[in-house]
Amino acid sequence: MRCRHDIKIEILLKLFEPMTKKTIAEKTRLKYNKLNKILEDFKEKKLIQELDKKDGTILYRTTPKGRKLVKVFKDIMEHLEGEKVLPHIFSSYR
Repeated sequence: MRCRHDIKIEILLKLFEPMTKKTIAEKTRLKYNKLNKILEDFKEKKLIQELDKKDGTILYRTTPKGRKLVKVFKDIMEHLEGEKVLPHIFSSYR
């Protein structure tokens, strides 16, 4: 079972590449109501931003502030737990 921190970091990592809310929900296996709360919280904290496409589609992307948070979290976890911590989450980290 994933804890809320795992879920939030996973979302920030996935949003290094812009994607729609539907795609985020599919990739994270979250229900829309939970995902909406997290996305709103991230927007308020300026960890993600919305991008409007010409066709009206809204994409979400991690901001530089959000990327920095991911790096700090990764560094802390590596110091506490070692290199192999949460490999399923950090395997896509660049």
